[in-house]
Amino acid sequence: MRCIGLFPIVLLVALAACGDKRAAPPQLHELHGPTMGSEYRLKWHGGAGPAEVGKLLQQQLAAADATFSNWRKDSEIAAFNAHASTEPFRATVIFCDAVQLAREIARVTEGAFDPTVKPLLDLYREQKRTGVAPTPETVAAARARVDWRDVSRVAPDKVAKSRPDVELDLDGLVAGLVADTLVHELAGLGVTNFMLDITGEVTCRGVRPDGQPWRIGIVDPQNASVGAEQSLEIVPLADRALCTSGDYRNFVVADGKVTTHVFDPRTAKNPDHGVVSVSVYGRSCAVADAVGTALMVAGPDLAPSLLKKLRAPIFLRGSSVSDPDLAAWFVVAKPDGSMQSVPVDWPSAFRVDGSPLPQQALDAAARQKHEAELADALRACEQSPDSVDAAVWVGRRLGYLGRFREAIAHYTEALRRFPDDPRLLRHRGHRHLTLRDFESARDDLARAAAVVRGKPDEVEPDGKPVPGRTPHGTLHYAIHYHLGLAQFCLRDFAAAERSWRDCLEVSTNDESRAAVTHWICSSLFAQGRFDECAPLLAALPKDADVVENRHYLDLCRLYRGDLTFAELAAQQSPWSSSLAFGAAHFAWRKKGIRAPSAPKTEAEALAQLRAVAQRGDWHSFGVIAAEAITAGR
Repeated sequence: MRCIGLFPIVLLVALAACGDKRAAPPQLHELHGPTMGSEYRLKWHGGAGPAEVGKLLQQQLAAADATFSNWRKDSEIAAFNAHASTEPFRATVIFCDAVQLAREIARVTEGAFDPTVKPLLDLYREQKRTGVAPTPETVAAARARVDWRDVSRVAPDKVAKSRPDVELDLDGLVAGLVADTLVHELAGLGVTNFMLDITGEVTCRGVRPDGQPWRIGIVDPQNASVGAEQSLEIVPLADRALCTSGDYRNFVVADGKVTTHVFDPRTAKNPDHGVVSVSVYGRSCAVADAVGTALMVAGPDLAPSLLKKLRAPIFLRGSSVSDPDLAAWFVVAKPDGSMQSVPVDWPSAFRVDGSPLPQQALDAAARQKHEAELADALRACEQSPDSVDAAVWVGRRLGYLGRFREAIAHYTEALRRFPDDPRLLRHRGHRHLTLRDFESARDDLARAAAVVRGKPDEVEPDGKPVPGRTPHGTLHYAIHYHLGLAQFCLRDFAAAERSWRDCLEVSTNDESRAAVTHWICSSLFAQGRFDECAPLLAALPKDADVVENRHYLDLCRLYRGDLTFAELAAQQSPWSSSLAFGAAHFAWRKKGIRAPSAPKTEAEALAQLRAVAQRGDWHSFGVIAAEAITAGR
């Protein structure tokens, strides 16, 4: 379905200036132009140059137009539609592939997607041209000709109708199918790092020139002016596709009634579930494109069951293909005119390399406990609408349930009522870190740091208190601590060091000092300033009162020479992600350590960092830091 509901974000971070000595990024090429009534855009680096790539694009897009355009009388689809016979129609392989895929999606969605919907779309286009709505009789006659079972692939190069007046409109998947075809064609030219957008259907391969995944924004329908779009969600795409269907740019008003181009093929009516757009994430651009069209019809309530069915293998091009990553992001209009995002099976987060992350695992007892605590927090917030603390606790309770996007949305709404409140900024920044949105985390936390500068500190209550221990964190400490981590993950190590030194200044106990001393040392290691760690490490007492942050204290003892890698391995097994990150990062910055149980070489240490980056406790700061440091290496 044609709807430009996505836009690429290709701002490149100059990592070399932030502490890592890295080569200048390769040149980014770009080509764009008109296609299929909209436009295409390709950004890439490496492989063939613009002349050769441009020639391939023009050939493939021209072939697609000649095959699938319903606006050309000489196109292949026009010839098929004019073929008023049930005799097999000889067609190109890509045309037959499109019909086969369309039938499969139609079968699984029980007709929510239907490639034979052209008679109804023709009535809509005529109404849009004349402003006159079709009669019920005309609609009924068109509806009688719509049934996906009336067309089939009967041979590798043949399709057939079961009734002569069947007509196809494959716009609901053509752009995605062409994009998938171009993925293979571009690889033949050595182009394996690119972002390809065809009429708003986006597929990405490889990484950007800075080694980071391509980032694509899901457009906010209420802020969708071309050239000034704002995003509801930024999606890192690594060898994945993101396709958006929507009705907010294609509708007609007649006799006071709004009619959109989204029809339920089974009823010949616009759906009434209020869906304005849906973006589908998956591995195949063609499948995501078609599924988006189907979900615009089916709506969010039926989406979970349909997506489950659609993840099953689909037979296409002589083989069985499946897409276990299929997920959807709906935008639904509420009765009051506002818009609501409704993610369905959407990844909880994405790793720094763009790979999707699963829902946080919670056992039944823990989930029940956290749900009860959230319910209490919501009641308290409702009873005390002017309490920032009450608002903070709702967000924290959402986070403990793994509902991180909801937590961010809650903090954002609370910040409209309590602008620049440092507690809200601090906690929203933390959840931006969890979702690997390091820039937003840095911005929130830097703002919070500016707001609290020169003001009295306050103890921050523990969300998960340890029995017998008093809270050891403060608001100022938490702001500087998380700000340093955001800057570290952006590889701005000098800024991270400054933030963590500010954090050390407000530390009031050994628990806090042990944690932040480890991170200051990590930032110094990244800058090659190993000797400057000595006075920091010496300031930590040998009998430090540390329980909760024991892994950080042990890392500091490792850096100080009080512990060896072998002793650390003997006393802590398995290692926490924070401990594993710290030890591997230290060895990597040292370019290997010749000692028992230590990574002997830089490559071995980097491999250990990569292993930490793939751990399952992905909300851990050790995992997040490992992802950020190893990305693109």
